[in-house]
Amino acid sequence: MPGLRNYVVNTAIVRPGKEPIFDGASELWFDSLDSYRQAFASAQGKLTSEDADKFIGKTTTLIVDEHVII
Repeated sequence: MPGLRNYVVNTAIVRPGKEPIFDGASELWFDSLDSYRQAFASAQGKLTSEDADKFIGKTTTLIVDEHVII
């Protein structure tokens, strides 16, 4: 997608007796909220959304600001 800087897939680790409530989480990195909106308004963004609906099912979107504390 235009403007996509980074794409990370985080899969849940299943521990005995602790079933995760999610299979995992994906991170899509953009320079700004505007570039995010433009990316998903593009033809590639629309195809990505349609494809995700087919193979992921129910999703939740969180738009966040990253704060690294080290």
